[in-house]
Amino acid sequence: MLYCRNYMNDCLRTDVFIRYPPETIACSCIYLSARQLDVPLPNKPPWYALLNTNEDELQQIAITILALYTRNKRTYEELDKIVEKCKVQVQEAKLKAKGIPADATSAAATPTNFSPNSSRPGRFVLLHQVL
Repeated sequence: MLYCRNYMNDCLRTDVFIRYPPETIACSCIYLSARQLDVPLPNKPPWYALLNTNEDELQQIAITILALYTRNKRTYEELDKIVEKCKVQVQEAKLKAKGIPADATSAAATPTNFSPNSSRPGRFVLLHQVL
């Protein structure tokens, strides 16, 4: 049962939930688990026929799931570089949407005449005026 659940969780990393009905995906997870544990499944009639699926769909889903385990894993450094690049692109897009050129980001990030208290008086000033 644990293997089925693990395969089902791994399906979430693929597009099989968009392409196949849940019953077919569940059958494929059972199929993979039975193969891993060397548990025979009934062939006459085919056990998956009870849920209106066929062997081709089971195998396609199984191949998709098993392909996850053969992918090359990226290092954290590679992923950090990709994330930083995406952050820069998002920041540039935001500035472009505001009409600010991308090379003016350092000037826009540190305004010279900005003061958080210049726009409104603080609570102390308002409280003093009331008393």
